Amino acid sequence: MPLIRRNHLARARFERKMAELSATNMARIIHTELADLHWAAGHTRTGRPSADGGSA
Repeated sequence: MPLIRRNHLARARFERKMAELSATNMARIIHTELADLHWAAGHTRTGRPSADGGSA
């Protein structure tokens, strides 16, 4: 699902930019955490079964 991956990575970039622009420390922390979560989701395997029937 490359579209979902691309969306997560784009959102991670957006959240990083928002963290840079944030005026308060709390907002920076929140945007950084969201960016990390989206980055991880964009780099996680989907869990679909492989061709031999095992898990991915």
